[in-house]
Amino acid sequence: MKKVFLSLLLTGAVAGFINAQESIGGIPWSVSNKVALESSKVSVLSLPTPDYVKAQKEDEYNETIGKPGKYRVALAVNSDINLAKGSFTYLSDGRRIWRLHVEIPNSQALKLQYGDFYLPAGVTYYVQNENRKQLIGGYSYSSNTYTKSMAHEMIQGSAVNLEMDIEAGVDLSAVQFEINQVYGLYRGAERINHDYGNATTEATYDIDAADSCQINAKCAPAAPWFNYANAVAHIWITDGNSGGFCSGTLINNTAKDCAPLFLTASHCDGNNSYSSSNFSQWEFSFNIWTPLCGGGGNINYTKVAKGADFLARSYMTIPGGSESGPLYGDFLLLKLKSSNSVLSSWGLALAGWNSAPTSTDTAWVSFHHPKGDAMKFTKMRPLNTNGSFNTAEVGTHWAAKQVIGGSEPGSSGSGIWEASTGRLIGDLSGGSGSACTVGRSNLYSKISYTWNNEHDTAYYSNGIVNANNSKLSKFLDPGNTNATSTEFKWLSNPCDVVSIQEVKELENAISLYPNPNSGFVYMKVNLAKVSELKVDVINIVGQHVGSYTLKNVGLNEEFKFDFSSFQSGVYMMSISSENVRITKKFVINK
Repeated sequence: MKKVFLSLLLTGAVAGFINAQESIGGIPWSVSNKVALESSKVSVLSLPTPDYVKAQKEDEYNETIGKPGKYRVALAVNSDINLAKGSFTYLSDGRRIWRLHVEIPNSQALKLQYGDFYLPAGVTYYVQNENRKQLIGGYSYSSNTYTKSMAHEMIQGSAVNLEMDIEAGVDLSAVQFEINQVYGLYRGAERINHDYGNATTEATYDIDAADSCQINAKCAPAAPWFNYANAVAHIWITDGNSGGFCSGTLINNTAKDCAPLFLTASHCDGNNSYSSSNFSQWEFSFNIWTPLCGGGGNINYTKVAKGADFLARSYMTIPGGSESGPLYGDFLLLKLKSSNSVLSSWGLALAGWNSAPTSTDTAWVSFHHPKGDAMKFTKMRPLNTNGSFNTAEVGTHWAAKQVIGGSEPGSSGSGIWEASTGRLIGDLSGGSGSACTVGRSNLYSKISYTWNNEHDTAYYSNGIVNANNSKLSKFLDPGNTNATSTEFKWLSNPCDVVSIQEVKELENAISLYPNPNSGFVYMKVNLAKVSELKVDVINIVGQHVGSYTLKNVGLNEEFKFDFSSFQSGVYMMSISSENVRITKKFVINK
């Protein structure tokens, strides 16, 4: 029997935890307390400018030789930012304002890479660019995530102003705030420079990073298929040294359990990693499109999901510094860390898929983010089944000839949809020639080829690649139903109903005692299958007062919860395992 003592203080799990950042809005106190701040000096942290010229030359060379990879736009600078690096201003009523000015000279924009992030009640965090036109936040206690992560859009310009507004009486030791790296962008910031830069800056850049021939997702040619755009994400990819962009798509499975599976291209991750830790800092931004066809209107950058778990991928033969190599299959399947409840609240969807070796549709479409730009649309016909991508082996890719729009670096990983069914049949590896030339072929890694991915399991006996992490079928058809397709699905629609038997099994496997109790609750668990349990505690008025994750729970285990700080009363414990959820009542009587 395993006993684990879980106190609310030790876990750091608190009321209202979510799985993706949510802003509460508001105005920084520094705006309304200018007189009090006049005599306060703001700390300045000036970080060294990376070698952008060298990076641009490397990018030009890699594009010349056709080296696959993310669309690199930024270089990382280690920063080690915490509260000690900033300065405090103390107001007469006991409130405090913490501020820090961070800069990387000669950067088009900055992207902050956070470590642990947790704000106790009474603290609000804001981020602004240098001219104060761009205001991000505020973020508060209700913005905390169970992974203690933070993700928000990039900041225009070469400097950023950070502010934390702290109510009187807040214990600063409860604040967890780390910015481990700051990424300086040397390209790919055209849109925010237009939206938030000074007049002189606006004249320097075009509004769009992508080629002017690209078709915005809100334009008429895309209208019949615009629902598909709600499954598409702009990906911010980091590897500790550089940052860049790719595209990808949320995708359904035959279990229809609303699992947030995400398909992109293997070549987007130059680390060729099979570890979830490699993807913990990736960010997935949804609904990044201009409201108007002509490019006008404000883009909503707030739907950002941070972090993903690794599931499966094609093995890359071009890791590290090697310049070229064959790509047979080219897929990377992840599972977003964000919860279905958050993703569904954003109005997102899951793409269907078709794993058949042929597609009988008459047109195919794609939504993607070329050069990290606002979402664009491409329509293609006809479809050649015998495409390949820098290999002699034919049939690994679809070769789809574009008739409207095109693709560019940053479009990599985006899906090709059967226009009439809402099913994906592949993800983009690349193309050749000018971006929007009519008749140009875009090469999409076939789902049918990587479904079982016999190539990788046969050729790479390196101790890394195996049947569990190299094929799509294990995760897109987890029940081995032998289905060859599944449907497009809105996340707001209910997932498949869990069987009564599954609910009963979980009910019978878990008990709470003693009941009533004095504030210490024991959970006895006896699960036939090792599982992860998520536990939420709700008080009598419906407020969340605690959240826990219990990993690798199996037979004959026991957990002790410390609720001694709670008031006497009735509480509900919501316990979930995969897509099964039960509720147990307990009473604290001191």
